[in-house]
Amino acid sequence: MYPPWERLRRCARRTKVLILPEWEGVRDKSDLLIIGTSANPSRATTVGFGASGGRGSIMQNASEELRATLERYLAFRAEVDAGDRPWVDLSAFFTDDAVFVDPAWGRIQGIDAIREFLLDSMTGIEDWTFPVDNVFIDGDEIVIKYRQVLPDGRQQSAYTTLLYAGDGKFRYEEDVLNMVHVFEDLVASGWTAPEDMKMPPRQPDRNFSRP
Repeated sequence: MYPPWERLRRCARRTKVLILPEWEGVRDKSDLLIIGTSANPSRATTVGFGASGGRGSIMQNASEELRATLERYLAFRAEVDAGDRPWVDLSAFFTDDAVFVDPAWGRIQGIDAIREFLLDSMTGIEDWTFPVDNVFIDGDEIVIKYRQVLPDGRQQSAYTTLLYAGDGKFRYEEDVLNMVHVFEDLVASGWTAPEDMKMPPRQPDRNFSRP
């Protein structure tokens, strides 16, 4: 298995992910935080390592353990967008009692339920992408700015909040999107769900409290 930095580089070759040249020569990447910026407005993601004063907003109080976890997490996400692994693999980053809050599916609690949710919610949209724009860190709280990109290039702004539990895992995730914007773009694009695609519950649990 390649280390996270090399995995990002290899994904870059296949998915037009841009590794900015100012990060290429950095040797001790353990002292740096991960950020990302948009390279292509519709499909590509820029993932890199930036020291203080680089692109994006960087917090210096993230632990080495958290930075290493985020390296692996962002590498996984890049591989998912490249089609090299399924979304359900991200369940490896959650604690057994983790809470996941989705804007369409609502509150999901427990690792087994999260695995089922990732399978159900992401099946049928394999040609959608979710490029990361920036990562902001404050202690054990992480905010990821990303975009949801439909097959025709229409995109919606989105945010993920993660709470780090230690040992390379998160105990909470909340995803936030403007679902009105999502539905408007789906209608305008003419996109239709596959017949075997599972739909969100009609009355999802809207409790977004943190455990």
